[in-house]
Amino acid sequence: MTFDFGHANTVGELGNFLNHISQANHIHIHDNNGLSDEHLALGEGNIPWITAGKTIAKDYQGIVVIEGKSISEAKKSLAVFRRCFI
Repeated sequence: MTFDFGHANTVGELGNFLNHISQANHIHIHDNNGLSDEHLALGEGNIPWITAGKTIAKDYQGIVVIEGKSISEAKKSLAVFRRCFI
């Protein structure tokens, strides 16, 4: 099962997804402001990556796909990933 945390944020289900993260076998991460699927770099929306990242790192073993629109966004997201998930 794939969990997409950007999509979860747009429907107010981020906490519910985190509660069941151990059941996922693949996740997608990107940021947004909770209203639409903006696919922003991590840290540019309102998803609390420090909290989410620590929970994911603790309870999930699998592939994490960082979604974005450009190489510069990927670099920003990777920096947040290293700070919040590791």
